[in-house]
Amino acid sequence: MIGAIHTIFEYTERKNFEDKSQANLLAKNIVDENIIFEDLSKLEWNLSIQNYKLSIPKTKLVGYCQLPITKCSISKTCATIRLSIPIIGTDIE
Repeated sequence: MIGAIHTIFEYTERKNFEDKSQANLLAKNIVDENIIFEDLSKLEWNLSIQNYKLSIPKTKLVGYCQLPITKCSISKTCATIRLSIPIIGTDIE
């Protein structure tokens, strides 16, 4: 699960990030899609042990970018992004 990702970015990226974070949306151009996919894969494995699964398949990253699931904090040189990932029980279809 993505607990925190730190990155330094230019003004234009920062502005985009600030706009997206105010809407609680994940900006794919700020967080690398491979990092998101890897973290979702780890989370998916851990959830399967507890009879849960991701409500949105990890292959549909656009779904995560369209939901208001982020909490962001921004400083002059760093951004911290926390995601609340929607999950469901495996016995629910």
